Amino acid sequence: MPAVRTVWLLGSDRSLDVLYEALRGEGAEVDRLGPPQVQSWLEQVQAGQTPSTLPSLLVASAALAWQDDGLLLRTLAEHQPWRFLPLVVVANADDSARCDRSYDLGAAGWVVIPTDEGQAREAGQTFARYWLRTTLLPEIGPAARL
Repeated sequence: MPAVRTVWLLGSDRSLDVLYEALRGEGAEVDRLGPPQVQSWLEQVQAGQTPSTLPSLLVASAALAWQDDGLLLRTLAEHQPWRFLPLVVVANADDSARCDRSYDLGAAGWVVIPTDEGQAREAGQTFARYWLRTTLLPEIGPAARL
């Protein structure tokens, strides 16, 4: 299994709660950023600032990803090294228009987490196994930040 440094969960909805538990169960370091933290972080990204440590995977709630007409998605697509990191948008319902547009803006996936608790837990475990066991995630080092 490839090593995973950190997964950032962006948002505060129930779907991310399910994924938090599943990702931690697979051994990932998981940081949660609520909407105020994401806003501050996006301002840093727009200013060209990059933290010394980057996550291996970004997971955003659909509500947060599409706030302000997709500001999160558009900002990450426009700035290095963020545009090279996989971003998965997580929703609790199908939304084909936003799904298609998310892919247009560089999202690596659109995942629907069911509302049923048992099915949600199973979907979360499947998500975690896929992204942490079978997918090779990028390791973006200092050279990519230039």
